[in-house]
Amino acid sequence: QASGADFAERIDVIGDRADYGPGDVLVISPAADRAVELAATSFATSVIEVCSAEPAMLAGGPATGPELAGVPVAITGIVPCKATTENGPIQRGDLLGTSSTPGHAMRAGDAPAPGTVLGKAMAPLESGRGVIEILVSLR
Repeated sequence: QASGADFAERIDVIGDRADYGPGDVLVISPAADRAVELAATSFATSVIEVCSAEPAMLAGGPATGPELAGVPVAITGIVPCKATTENGPIQRGDLLGTSSTPGHAMRAGDAPAPGTVLGKAMAPLESGRGVIEILVSLR
């Protein structure tokens, strides 16, 4: 039995690592191989998941120094996620996609385009911005 609720892999980031934190929604960066950056457009097909808070299992990548580079990106499991009601209130079970609010997810709607879903809401968000738990499930 592990202590966290997700499996994550450490992946490099574009920019300063200090600008990334748990719950940030991430996309594959077009600027570098095997790197991520904050999601900043609605329904991005390059969504890769969420920056993990405390993964139960953490896989690595190429070592670039005494510590593996990058941030832990949730691959599967339940994690906190920054969210916004930009596309309407979020209910438990709603599919989530990227929003135009950097690093945030939003309700994906009833028929999201393939490749834009990052997970399912495990908690509601009635208005504004907040952090909710999601079940990571790319599709």
